[in-house]
Amino acid sequence: MRNAMTALCLTASFVFVSAVHAQPLKVMTGTTAPTIDCSVLTPAMIEKATGQPFRGKIETHKAMPMYGGAWGWSCTYFASMRIEFSIYAEASSAKAKQDFDKLSIGADESKGKPSIGESAFWSNTDSTDPYLYVLKGKAYFLVSMSGTKRGDEKQMRETRDLAAAVAARI
Repeated sequence: MRNAMTALCLTASFVFVSAVHAQPLKVMTGTTAPTIDCSVLTPAMIEKATGQPFRGKIETHKAMPMYGGAWGWSCTYFASMRIEFSIYAEASSAKAKQDFDKLSIGADESKGKPSIGESAFWSNTDSTDPYLYVLKGKAYFLVSMSGTKRGDEKQMRETRDLAAAVAARI
């Protein structure tokens, strides 16, 4: 009987811990607590940035942990082009900045530093899918649009617009 109770308690603890860790992180800003997951980038935001209707699908899954264990979400939006979006949340803004600074080793300074969030940088700009990384509070994220030609300024502007819209929601 004692072993059965121990097993039941351990199972209940595992289920509880799993459920807690499966929930998106809420980052407190002001009086609201926005959820830090794929929902911060909506199809309506994609439509506004690209000027095209969103008729695609969205694939969402937990992202691999980053550096000090920050967990996140990885989302792929299939529309007229493929949009990759990953977002991570840290326990504090200082930790988010520390990990974001580690990512910036891959920054491509040739396209300048966008004025989005607290810090932002481009990476992989010489390909057909440049990445824009942004730090905002306890979160950092990346946005990439693919399916256009290399160095497309319109694509980079749309990516910048999406990133700014996401940062405004965090």
